[in-house]
Amino acid sequence: MSIINVNESLQCDFSKTKYKNNKSVRKGYTLVVDIGTTTMKVAIINEKNRIILCESEKVQINISRKNDIFQAEMDPEILWNQFVELVKKTITQFGSIELIESFGMCCQRNTFVSWDKRNMKPIHPLITWKDCRGKDACNQWNKGLFIKTLNIAGSVLYFLLRGEKFKSIKIFRFINAMVSHRFLAISKEYKEVEKLRKEGYLGFGFLDTWIVAKLTNGNKIVSEPSGSSTTGLYDPYVRNWASYMLKIISFPSEILPNLTSSAGEVIGMINKSIFGCEIPICSLMGDQQAAIVGAGCLSVGDVKISLGTGSFVNVNTGKNVFASLLGLYPICAYKIRNDYCFAVEGVSSDTSEVINWAGMMNLYDRLEHCSDIAFSGNTDNQLNFFPSFSGVQTPINDTNACCALLGINSSSKKEDILRAILESISFRVYQLWKAVYNEISNFKCGKIRICGGVSTNDFICQTFCTLIDKEIERPTDYTSTTLIGSAFMCNVTKGYYDITDISNIISTDKIFKPNKHEHKKLLEKYNNWEKSLERTLEYYKK
Repeated sequence: MSIINVNESLQCDFSKTKYKNNKSVRKGYTLVVDIGTTTMKVAIINEKNRIILCESEKVQINISRKNDIFQAEMDPEILWNQFVELVKKTITQFGSIELIESFGMCCQRNTFVSWDKRNMKPIHPLITWKDCRGKDACNQWNKGLFIKTLNIAGSVLYFLLRGEKFKSIKIFRFINAMVSHRFLAISKEYKEVEKLRKEGYLGFGFLDTWIVAKLTNGNKIVSEPSGSSTTGLYDPYVRNWASYMLKIISFPSEILPNLTSSAGEVIGMINKSIFGCEIPICSLMGDQQAAIVGAGCLSVGDVKISLGTGSFVNVNTGKNVFASLLGLYPICAYKIRNDYCFAVEGVSSDTSEVINWAGMMNLYDRLEHCSDIAFSGNTDNQLNFFPSFSGVQTPINDTNACCALLGINSSSKKEDILRAILESISFRVYQLWKAVYNEISNFKCGKIRICGGVSTNDFICQTFCTLIDKEIERPTDYTSTTLIGSAFMCNVTKGYYDITDISNIISTDKIFKPNKHEHKKLLEKYNNWEKSLERTLEYYKK
């Protein structure tokens, strides 16, 4: 648990806001929650987007393997109770709920749950984005006639019309991270899902949907475009649920939550019985999209790199929805009232798991010492590590790839192995970076900012910086950009700021500058690593 307490007296001026006469919004502070894959954070943040108080706890994920299928679940009631208790503890530490004027939240994406709308009782666990129950169905669809026909049609239309949507159709594949086929698998496993659907009592939604439904006693069943745009159920080109594709795969689109804005309007009111007073819900976002805002990457071409549970590279594409042939995918960065901003995203899934595994293997004693140990490693060794516990994602997209360490010999030391592991994280992020450069025509890079818990590692940041040969900024609140982004969006809703004002608020912890003398040598090492990566591909292919 971490606590930051800043003694600061603040008088909020609502005289310039559109909520100055709205009794549902009180003077004071913003309560924000980030429910990630490994950690839940609750913070109190002032109107200047400064963290006054922050508490965190680990969340419980139940990992199992049934019938050789990897399953990753969370108990929705346990998570809800943890959420309530951690918020109450934070409010108690803060001292007065009366000073809290708004609530914002960001969540891990692509995690879903179903419940009985009559009593809010969950039917099954929260199925997280790591769960693989939809993998076989995705593979069957991807090998089937429909997807092949769709791809051919997309190729022809893209050749003739050059539209981005046709490029998406040209290379469309179902992937397990999408919600669609995992839900269809769950509906077969839990018969009550289909029973309640037929009766009209089935509640369904994502993690944000579930928490908001509980906060409002079931009165608000909503999601918003940033979190929904990664589920495979949302079509960014029409800015709504992908009704045609859902019909093809027999997904019951009538159960989908209502789409609301990420910010710009009050989404609902937290019931007074939960925390002792009503609080307006002023922002909902996906966690990576909240980090885009929190890092201040709001101009076209800006790049946000998050190093946490996974590595995410997001490039702001403004009003344009971008399609990729290499596995990058378009997402909605945010929706403020009727204003949309889009981005493109590439992902590598196993970042924190690789770091934790290295610790479990006693390659370091304390996480903060990792960089020093890696910097002391042999720069000329031929060790290559491949961080593929969950396969390789963008741009290779091989779920059957294996994790491996190649090139070890009798003189290899633990600092050499740790260096290779940390280099591999930088190399995977560089792969994502190259995919962006190769695919986005006329890509003009803006500011590059790196954040997330793993970005505390200077070795990883410096290695990537030298590879791309560009300066990288690490914001002061680099471990809290999701919270900062959520709070800022609440302040946009309340009228304190316009969305463009975030750039004036972000301060910098450190600027990484490329090592010109090491650039060529490091690129050669990366090229050798990328070539060796081919040996790990399709390792688990049946």
